[in-house]
Amino acid sequence: MKLKVKFFVSLFLLALIFIGCDDYSDLTPVVKDQVSGTADFTRFVTIGNSITAGYQSGTIYESAQMYSYGNLIAKQVGTDYQIPYVSDPGLGGRMEVQSLSPFTLFTNTSSGMPLNASYPKAYNNLGIPGALTYDVLFARSSTTCASFVFSGSANPYFDFILRGKGTQLEQALSLSPTFITIWIGNNDVLGYATSGGTSPAAPTSIPQFTQLFGGIAQGIQQYKTQSGTNPGVLVGNIPN
Repeated sequence: MKLKVKFFVSLFLLALIFIGCDDYSDLTPVVKDQVSGTADFTRFVTIGNSITAGYQSGTIYESAQMYSYGNLIAKQVGTDYQIPYVSDPGLGGRMEVQSLSPFTLFTNTSSGMPLNASYPKAYNNLGIPGALTYDVLFARSSTTCASFVFSGSANPYFDFILRGKGTQLEQALSLSPTFITIWIGNNDVLGYATSGGTSPAAPTSIPQFTQLFGGIAQGIQQYKTQSGTNPGVLVGNIPN
């Protein structure tokens, strides 16, 4: 009996080894001319906040921005995807490991250089760290974003990424997109939650959030009507 058990265990482990060494490249999506299924990624744009921007360790920098989910999708489907790249260590304030034993961190106050600032059109990655739902519709600069309008705190990422060319939504639509992702909303409650309900003193209210998100959807619908095009739209926000 023991010999039988050992035999089947050995057979099972051997099968795992062969399965692990098998080539699963056939699982890679088949994309021809930037079209996969009904999704057309010819002109692919992403709207959002730090998650969309590829923000890591307290700032944005090229070696992290390249792993933004929009860029990963763009590479899979083989489409052009322009990013507001910054050379390492980013726009300043990056957290880095100083020592492993004992484990300590330090803040790198050095700044990198913009690598794509002269790009003439809107970026495909329009994610802005710190952006709220309000900002997608109304923010055009560091002094018109929600953090400044409601608390007097300017967010320089808005100037760096938007470059005075309009709001996130306006710039996204200016590219005549064939596919848009919009992942926004977590910052509408995040600051309130992580500060223990002190900064800000309240999250974005449900009526405000409903109106703002509805405004984004309405803007896209107007674009569809006026342009006669029908871009695919993938939306993400926060749980109820």
